[in-house]
Amino acid sequence: GMRRGGRAIYSFDVTNPDQPRLLWRINNTLTDYASLGQTWSMPRVARIKGSVDPVLIMGGGYDAAAEDASPAAATTLGRGVYVMNMRTGARLGWLATDYSVPADVSIVDSDGDGYVDRVYVVDARAQIYRIDIEDALGAARAASAWRITKIAALNDGTGGTDGTRKVFFAADLVLTRNYTAILFGSGDREKPLTGTTNDRFFLVKDSRVVKGEPTSPVTLITESDLATMGAEGASADDQGCAYTLATNGERVINQPITFGGITYFSTNRPLPPGEGSCSRSQSRSYQLPLVCRAPTFRNLVGDGLPPSPVVGYVDVGGGKLVPFVIGGGGATNSSIEAERARILIPAKRKRSFWFMENRDR
Repeated sequence: GMRRGGRAIYSFDVTNPDQPRLLWRINNTLTDYASLGQTWSMPRVARIKGSVDPVLIMGGGYDAAAEDASPAAATTLGRGVYVMNMRTGARLGWLATDYSVPADVSIVDSDGDGYVDRVYVVDARAQIYRIDIEDALGAARAASAWRITKIAALNDGTGGTDGTRKVFFAADLVLTRNYTAILFGSGDREKPLTGTTNDRFFLVKDSRVVKGEPTSPVTLITESDLATMGAEGASADDQGCAYTLATNGERVINQPITFGGITYFSTNRPLPPGEGSCSRSQSRSYQLPLVCRAPTFRNLVGDGLPPSPVVGYVDVGGGKLVPFVIGGGGATNSSIEAERARILIPAKRKRSFWFMENRDR
């Protein structure tokens, strides 16, 4: 993608790294992509039933003319999700949203069969959509027949009918037996010097864990339906929870990730001498224990916007894997140093009860 550089996607064949070649390119001059915005959303590769070739799923892009205005105007570009053939770039489907989608999409293979069957996406104005690829029986559908359902609207309704909360990063997903937890934060990263904000970090529960789109009509989840993140966590009846960020310019400025029962994300806010100053800012790294418990944070050293946190395992020899997190707000308060991750969920499981009944046949 091009981000602010343009409204185009380039695909390269790098099978031979010494001789890369252009595979295809698309841009807004093509009829099928006339509504493409600035290409911020990274195309996600997915295998789906009924398609020999992999597909790409990506947000429609950023409408700079509308979103850069203050207050933001109605968007006309990027209002949807594109589905493309990965090998050719041909458009297979288009699923409309209310506002532009600069964020990456989040994909789900709910039953582990190797095929993506569900997608979640958040538009620029903090609205969540669920896209169902397969039908309720798990059968394949053409991309043109995928179903998109808006399930939550979480803007604040101020600064005009559209509100002031912006979302630029993909939601993280945690699948449980009873619901899918959708975690994301709001924050106008494109206006980092604004000193008055009303942003949140959200955990929203999608209680439909089976395949197939929700039954219409769908009652939208709004902020009033959400509990407050706290030490007691959320009850079984809550539809999720929200954490209120400081109103003096604090906003979420990277993509969250959950690892070992903790969700990591970072915020940033300008510091005095006041709004519009580039002299200083403060970044924080948050650690949110699942589900909906009170988050903790550390103030990071240095100015600037920290990158999205990274997690994984490193092999230290002898087959021993050590979990790590980069940008998790460790003892050094650094956004780029690695530390050993805290794992709240035990990695080893043991049998707590076993019953076997033998019957004569």
